[in-house]
Parts: sequence; C-alpha cells; structure tokens
Amino acid sequence: MIFYPDSLEQKIGFDGIRNILRKHCHSDYSRNLVTQMRPSQSYELVLSWLEQSKEFQVLLDEGNSFQFGFDEDFQTIFDKLELSNNFLEVEELFAIKELIETSDRILQFFEKSALKYPKLSECLTNLEAETELLVKINKLFAIDGSWKWNASKKLSSLHSKDTDLSKSIQVNLRSSYVQYQKNGWVADTDVSIKDGRLVIPILSEHKRKVEGVVQDISGNGRVIYIEPIGILENTNELTEVKLAIGQEQKRLLRQLCNQLRPHLSDFKYALNRIALLDFIRSKASFANEINAVFPDFHNDASLNLVNAKHPLLYLNHREKGSDVVPLNVTLNGENRIILISGPNAGGKSVALKTVAMLQYMLQCGLLIPCDAHSSIGLFDNIFVDIGDDQSIESDLSSYSSHLQNMKFMLGQANSKTLLCIDEIGVGTDPQFGQALAAAMLEEFAKKGAKGIVTTHYGNLKTLADKKDGMIN
Repeated sequence: MIFYPDSLEQKIGFDGIRNILRKHCHSDYSRNLVTQMRPSQSYELVLSWLEQSKEFQVLLDEGNSFQFGFDEDFQTIFDKLELSNNFLEVEELFAIKELIETSDRILQFFEKSALKYPKLSECLTNLEAETELLVKINKLFAIDGSWKWNASKKLSSLHSKDTDLSKSIQVNLRSSYVQYQKNGWVADTDVSIKDGRLVIPILSEHKRKVEGVVQDISGNGRVIYIEPIGILENTNELTEVKLAIGQEQKRLLRQLCNQLRPHLSDFKYALNRIALLDFIRSKASFANEINAVFPDFHNDASLNLVNAKHPLLYLNHREKGSDVVPLNVTLNGENRIILISGPNAGGKSVALKTVAMLQYMLQCGLLIPCDAHSSIGLFDNIFVDIGDDQSIESDLSSYSSHLQNMKFMLGQANSKTLLCIDEIGVGTDPQFGQALAAAMLEEFAKKGAKGIVTTHYGNLKTLADKKDGMIN
C-alpha cells in the first residue's frame, strides 16, 4: 500500500482531522492511538473499524457514556509494581482501583449489550472482571482514600493506642497551659507545634519556672517554646506508635501489591482496551460532529459519492453560518479519470481534496460526510499532486517537482490506484505542458488508474471527450 507523497496528510488536510480526534479523546493513551492510526487496504479490517465507529455512534446517540479519562502515569505505576516486593503509594493504588472499576463497569455494560454492539463487545475479548482485587483494596482503604484502622489486628491495636495517648497528651497539656496562664508565665499565644512536638509559649523571664524541654525560641528571644515534662514521656511513646503504624501500613501495602503483581498483565490489557474504546468513541463523536455516515462499503477500487463534503470545510463554514456545496463523484471502470476544468476559485481543488480526504478517512476506519446511499471501495494506492513542492534543498523548481511526482505515479499506478492531480502539466510552456499532460493522462487511463485531474488546458478537454475511461 502506497500513499504519495509523504506530506499527503498535510496536503488534503488530514492532519487537521487528527487534531480534532485528539481533542475528543479523554486520555493520552487514546490520543496515542490517534497518532498511530494508519489506513489499511484490508477489507475485513476496515469493515470492522467502520462497524465499531457506527456502533459507538449509535451508543452516543442513545445517551450512553463512560468515564474513559486517566490522568495518572500508569507506565510508572506498572514499573513500580513489577519490582518484586515493592509497594505502591496509596494514590497509585487508587489509580489501579479506578482502572479496575472502569474496566469492570464497561465489561458489565457490553456483556448485557453484546447483541446490540457486537463489534465493540469483540474489543473486550479476554478482558476479565477483577472484583476480588477490589475487595482486597477496599479492605485497607475507605472511599476517600483514608486507611481503615481495622485493616489488620495490629493496626487496630496501634490506632487505639495512638488515640489514647493523643487524648492523654491533650488533657495534660491543656491542664499545664491553664495553670501556667494563671501564674502569668504564658505569652499571648496558644499551644502550638514545633518540629512535631506540642509546646507552650512561655515568656523568657519565666522559663526556669517550667519543667520541660525547649523546642524553639522566638525571633526576638521574648518567647520560649517549651514541651512540658508531664507530656514528654507520652509524646515519645506516641512517636514510637506512629512509626509502628507507618511500618504496619507499609507491610500491608507490600502484601497487597504482592497480591496485585500477578495481575499486572491484566491491568495493562485493561488500560489498552479502555484506550481503544475511547479512541473509537472519539471517531464516533467526530462523525456526529460532521454528520458522517457508514456508506455502502465494497471490496473493489471504485467510488460513488453523493452529496460529499470536505469535513474541515464543513466545520469552517458551519462556524460562519454558511453552507458547503456538496459534491457528487463517480469513479469506476467506465469513468476512471474525471477531468475538471473551470475558472480559478471555482472549487476544482476543493473537489479533488474532498475525494482524497474521504477515501483516506474511510480506509482509516472513519465514517464520512456524504449521503448514506453513497458507495465506496478500497484502493491500494492514493497519490496526490497538489500545490507547489519546489525544494531548495534538492534544487528542484516547481515544475521539476511536479515532473518528479508524475514519474513516481506513472511508475506505480495500477487499477487500484486513486489519483488526485491538481493542474496537471503546469509550470512550463503551455504548448509543451499540454502535450506532456495528455501523454500522462493516456498512460494513467491505460493502467486502469482512477482519479480526478484539474486543468485549464483545452486539448485535455478534447482528449477526455474522445478517450475511453475519461470524462469531462
């Protein structure tokens, strides 16, 4: 399969289509699929793509939607999980949880709707529900991501001890504060925390009257922040308890990740399937945006487009509140090459780009903006020669560039080739250009290639009238 030149997508505007599709995607994973999207010449594959897009279009029309967006860097999460005996942070585990919940929700929907959306359901083949893993995650964490203190007996015991010590410290601290305040030793501030330790602000002249540990001094030296001796032992014990809680939580995280690790390939597959569905959804959303349809699709190199529109032109004009004049084109064995002539700014190039665009879109699995009773097949090659491709680096003039394009196309063209050539033979003396253009058109017709060619040359119009397979 050959697409020529390398800048074909830019010349027909398909790079703009990719940008729109990316905006419809909900995650970088599906946007990457837009970037990787390539046309195919396989009838079965393109048919499957089109059917997927059509089914999702129906799904959207019926008001069904899914949460597809993931902001997390799953590659980093997967890499961490892959390391033996390593553990994930809580927010990373919740990303895994969201991935499982999303895949399970999608799987349940399409299991119930497999008959209605068979092609979309096929995308989920081998995707399995991981509800038992959700149970394991939910055993440790509440909905808001906080730890459940009954996640283990040890954690529960440590939490109880933490609570009791914290209450005892608060009671003792408040009692000391009230007493010191009555004595007039306390500065005009409340109890505070310095380096994680609860302290009472004592005026510097009374510091020796308070038993405790100095944890900080104010900038002007007037206030001394003292941790009273009465809470010191409990505070140290509380610190040890909190460290023990952290160790137990790490043990539970490591244990959970050891249970998740064997399912890593399943997580990667689920992410891949969700990204694929979001990619298909973006194609369906774009189809709705441009009123695109699933035309009659057949496995031969011909097309019959009825009321076709260039999608970017359609969107541009709709934004301005104006209409696009639709295009009717038939390319088949009898009318292989259509010659379009007419005044400048009359729409010749737009017609040519529209045909190339819609054919390229279809072979990428995108629905196209035309009437539903249009019919369109597959081409092995799509060749365009549009605009000025002169190259300073290659020392090519505009005419030399066109000649180089024609040489390639003539060498590669066959009956499954779609040609879109703008102003064939231009760039040199008209008399010479007309003769050369006529010879090239006859050769293209002889090879059975199909396409649209624009021209101002009168001799080509005469040739198209007389030559089999060509039409004005």
